[in-house]
Amino acid sequence: GVQDVVQKYTEAIGDGVQLYDPSIPGSLSNYFNNNTKLVNNNTFGPLRAAYFVKEGPICTFNFRAEVSSQHVNNVFKVFKTIDSDLWPRLAKFFPIKTSFTSFANMIQINGNDTPVVVVNKRSGFYPMDLCDFSGSYLIDPLPQESNQNNITSNGEPISHLDSVIMQHDILPPMPIPPSIFPQYTVTEVSRDQLLALAYTSYYLDAFKIYIIDDTVNKLVMFSMHLRQKGFIETKQYILSMSESIDPKKILLFPDMILYDFNTDAIQDIPSAYLTVADTDNPARWHIHISSQLKADKFVNYYISGSYFV
Repeated sequence: GVQDVVQKYTEAIGDGVQLYDPSIPGSLSNYFNNNTKLVNNNTFGPLRAAYFVKEGPICTFNFRAEVSSQHVNNVFKVFKTIDSDLWPRLAKFFPIKTSFTSFANMIQINGNDTPVVVVNKRSGFYPMDLCDFSGSYLIDPLPQESNQNNITSNGEPISHLDSVIMQHDILPPMPIPPSIFPQYTVTEVSRDQLLALAYTSYYLDAFKIYIIDDTVNKLVMFSMHLRQKGFIETKQYILSMSESIDPKKILLFPDMILYDFNTDAIQDIPSAYLTVADTDNPARWHIHISSQLKADKFVNYYISGSYFV
């Protein structure tokens, strides 16, 4: 099951020498031994794990390394090349830690391109500083085609009943083709059911929540890019979740805050985190910020994580 993955990583990749072999089903080979190369010729931080692996549709990485000394608009290269097996369909975002800052910068993993590090101006980031990278993400399934029996060509429901179904159902399961990942079913949770769009102060550039079922366990994986401007309180409501993704316990995840590049440099970048199943309301997700913000231009929040239900 999915919960065995971490132990498998330790056993299968601990020596870091196993080569990627696509002919072995379920192989947890380290892509750093294949065509995934860092810009600094795979010079990793000492005394640390260094792996980029994939099981089914889930990719997991953990390593310490430097980034390129060159940048464009505070965007730094991390990888020289990356295997296409690791390309997500949608961009993924993960906070990174350096010696000087915790989660004031992030790595962005893109489809069809190499991952990059994006930093805030004057955040204390130095290209030669060792950065800690870690995270897990889903290779997004392709969008399911509309059911033409229930929806008109412009995507509008043809009856009140259809409208109710569209608003309150989880989207139907979107299984990945069995020939690729036979034991996994990936279901996207609908925005309507989460009531996320009712909170209009957010602009949702990227917003995905998936349930991955391997027939033994169910794992929730989420990736969000939220944008906001104006007066920003220290506690921000995001959504009310459905029973299907309720962990029954309070969970915390780091939240990367990034100002738009054309915003004046701000020295003090607040820290932030996401709570799932808030103490005040167990069904709600909130962002907590260390200090209030007054932003004339957009503040960006990048959040990703996973948990079992």
